[in-house]
Amino acid sequence: MIRIVTMDRHPTVLAGVESILRGRPGLEHAGAARDRYGLWPLLQRTHPDVVLLEYTGGDALELCLRLEHRPAAPRVVLHGGGEDDLVAAAFAGAGAVLDRTAPERELIETLRSPALPGIPVRRRARAAERLVPADRAIFAMRLARTPRADIARVAGIHPSELHGRLAAVAARLAGAPAIDLGHRLSAVA
Repeated sequence: MIRIVTMDRHPTVLAGVESILRGRPGLEHAGAARDRYGLWPLLQRTHPDVVLLEYTGGDALELCLRLEHRPAAPRVVLHGGGEDDLVAAAFAGAGAVLDRTAPERELIETLRSPALPGIPVRRRARAAERLVPADRAIFAMRLARTPRADIARVAGIHPSELHGRLAAVAARLAGAPAIDLGHRLSAVA
């Protein structure tokens, strides 16, 4: 049984997803939250396998980065993104990106086995060009699924500072203005 939690600020979307999942073999809708503050207690109670997360740009990507730190981290499906968001989603650790207009069948298939398609080399290269030089190595290591401790060591930053650096790079990949963070960035709580 795949346990699914949804987070979306729109109650209609939450109700619709719950309705679609109700009675589907092998899928269980374990709960819904309208924001990250409601999501954390829900995760503690339900221990889902998948989080269907409303894609809102940098905030959703930062939340993906936080979710991968949880024990038995759930797979994340970003709901509301498209092909242009694949690089940022992969960097943040999302398992899939699903357009909000996707048919019901595609939603079910994605929740059963979310997996991002391979990202073409040219698309990765264009994304890397938007980053400051100090963050390009971090970008490459994240896409290669290098463990966080190794990324921090190679980047020469303290592991406690890495989350803030990753969140800033994810925001940049999502289209936020360029910020040269230099070699150090204080941790974001």
